[in-house]
Order: sequence, then C-alpha cells, then structure tokens
Amino acid sequence: MTAGDMGEEQDPGATPAMACISAVTLATHAMAQAVRFYRSLGFAVRYGGEEASFTSLHAGSGYLNLVAQPAER
Repeated sequence: MTAGDMGEEQDPGATPAMACISAVTLATHAMAQAVRFYRSLGFAVRYGGEEASFTSLHAGSGYLNLVAQPAER
C-alpha cells in the first residue's frame, strides 16, 4: 500500500514505496536438491517438484519459484 492508497497526497515524480514482495524466482542447476532444501525450511510445494523444470513453493504469504537451468548457464 502506498501513501496514495491511504488518501495522502503523493509527489507525482516520486518513486512509489514497495510494500511487499509476494514471489521470488531463482534459477537452479539441481532442482531435486533445491526442492528438498526449501521443503526442509518449511516451504510447501504448490506446483512442480523434484523432477519438474519449474517448481513453486509457498510459505506464509510468499512464494518461492525455482526454474531449472542447464549446467552451461
């Protein structure tokens, strides 16, 4: 929520303040290990998994997405 959302006047040239980040996406060369690691931290798999090329995990109100990358990248 920004100042403008709360009815306060905002400078039209000002950069809006960030209220939150709801998702972050990371690339990995080892999807299975990454999924196991984040599950051990308490994240729940919402989509994908150890064998997927894309996995979305959830904790609290946020999401962590993992994208498989080839070894040469």
